[in-house]
Amino acid sequence: MTNYLPELLVTLFGTFAGVFFAFWLDRRQQEAHAKNNYASTLNSVRADLANLGAICRKVAEHLGRNEVRLTLTPIEAPALDAALTNPSFYDRTPYGLLTCLIVTATSRRAIQSIFAQTQPMSPSELKPIVEELLHTLAYVGTILDDEIKLLDKPIIRTLHDVRIIDGLKAARRGENVQMNTDRTTRAANP
Repeated sequence: MTNYLPELLVTLFGTFAGVFFAFWLDRRQQEAHAKNNYASTLNSVRADLANLGAICRKVAEHLGRNEVRLTLTPIEAPALDAALTNPSFYDRTPYGLLTCLIVTATSRRAIQSIFAQTQPMSPSELKPIVEELLHTLAYVGTILDDEIKLLDKPIIRTLHDVRIIDGLKAARRGENVQMNTDRTTRAANP
């Protein structure tokens, strides 16, 4: 019976090592998946805030000319709102960044509620509020960029993406825009 004891110990140790390795590998995969989800959420929020910045710049421009079409402008940030309702986002996000995002969302909602009123503020009263949100968006954008760089998941923006956005701006001004949509040419000339 003593002949089986070394084999039993080797088998038990091998089983323990195999189970431990499987749990360790599973935990690493879960952590990598959570990191990728967090980076994707940050990228979505960053793109959302860039879009919100463009909308706010347009609103500030209209306010400067005292135009009243402001109620037609939706000042929304759906990715930011979705991130702030996700409990796992709170678990992973640093406190300072989370505070910046909450302040940004609150400011955005305040401006949106001002526009929804039947008697909105005068443009001279509203312009400083919109400009404050623009400054906040610029600051929070740099904070988000730094956090995304720490995760090694930068926002992917190629030269072709810049051309597309420039084309969109030109098209919105009413200019005739010709874009090269051939994928082989685009791959050869990014």
